[in-house]
Amino acid sequence: MEYSFRLGQNAGLEAVRLTVLPVSIAGDLVTIDAEISGALPGSGGTTLISHRERIVASRRATSRVQAVAGSPPAGYQFQVTPEF
Repeated sequence: MEYSFRLGQNAGLEAVRLTVLPVSIAGDLVTIDAEISGALPGSGGTTLISHRERIVASRRATSRVQAVAGSPPAGYQFQVTPEF
């Protein structure tokens, strides 16, 4: 599953892509590979972000994946809640 958006342009560009892929299910636990990448605006210009996370969650348990940059961090937070 993938979610993405793009807002603005040039120095104000905000673009984020979140991909989640279920890797395995064992009983009430699911293992998910999450990858987030994009571009976020900041005081020093556009910051490129990219990272991967492995999430192990039970049914209906919410995990957070962040696309943030800067200090203090600014950006987006996504919630991933498996239903299986």
